[in-house]
Amino acid sequence: MEKIEFNNGFIIAITLFLEHKNQNLDLKEKGISDLRLYGATDHLFDLEIPKTLPINLQKRIKKARDKAFHLRLANEKDYSIADKIFKEFEDILIKIDEQIFKTKKIKVNYR
Repeated sequence: MEKIEFNNGFIIAITLFLEHKNQNLDLKEKGISDLRLYGATDHLFDLEIPKTLPINLQKRIKKARDKAFHLRLANEKDYSIADKIFKEFEDILIKIDEQIFKTKKIKVNYR
């Protein structure tokens, strides 16, 4: 059996996880359980958290990952619960940008 690369690194794995955020939202109106975390957490299996990240970020990532796995099979109909986990991972990537790459938030005024 051929082995297929599923994640090509830490950032890619989190990005692929976040791609599930907007999938199957039409099921919400039908009262069907939120299954987004079931597919999304596939990308967190064997996730190697870089030891070069600040300890506070490493802990935050582990906590968010554990929560996502805990809810993977929860049969949850409240979509806001998964939304909070997706938001946490988005915030983690923002913190990595700020702390590692010294990126500043860009503010845009739309008219």
